[in-house]
Amino acid sequence: MIKLKTILFEGETPNIFIPRRMDDRSAREQKLTQQEVNRKVAEFIKNPRKNSVSSSEEDGLDYFSLSNDPSRSPADITLRGDFIVPDILKRVNMTFILANGNVTKLPDNLFVKGDLIISGCKKLKELPKGLIVSETIWAERSGLIEIPNDIKCNIIILQRTPFLNKYVEKYGTKSKIKNALSIDYPNIKIFDGYW
Repeated sequence: MIKLKTILFEGETPNIFIPRRMDDRSAREQKLTQQEVNRKVAEFIKNPRKNSVSSSEEDGLDYFSLSNDPSRSPADITLRGDFIVPDILKRVNMTFILANGNVTKLPDNLFVKGDLIISGCKKLKELPKGLIVSETIWAERSGLIEIPNDIKCNIIILQRTPFLNKYVEKYGTKSKIKNALSIDYPNIKIFDGYW
């Protein structure tokens, strides 16, 4: 006896539980995120003071944020998809926050007058060439694997990064690691991390 289901589906039963347009959703989210980042960066370039956020009245510190960290500020945008900071952004005259974001690339020859906070940016695998940060690069728990030799900053914090793990495996002791880093990166004054 032939089953009705076999006749209707010609021997192959369809999977009716596959959600529609799932493949499309991540691509749309990616596109919307990049559009939002491009818009925020363009607005910031036109008027940096208007599009920055002050941390409080007392300290008067301004910062530009493309962060997913809800503790940073209510003005921060929520970026779900991966994004690239557009090449038109060459100078940020304040702290630049990308903490816990899905940033995958920063523009080459970026200048940040303040701190660059990329903590928790797991998808950021390398810092851009020609990066200059006047204060500290906060890169703990990021996905950094490579750092170009020409970057300049006062302090870089590399706790729990693949980059630092590579040096720990190769050199072992704290003094050897710091010595190797200072030779490889002469324009960085202080390296900090768990050794």
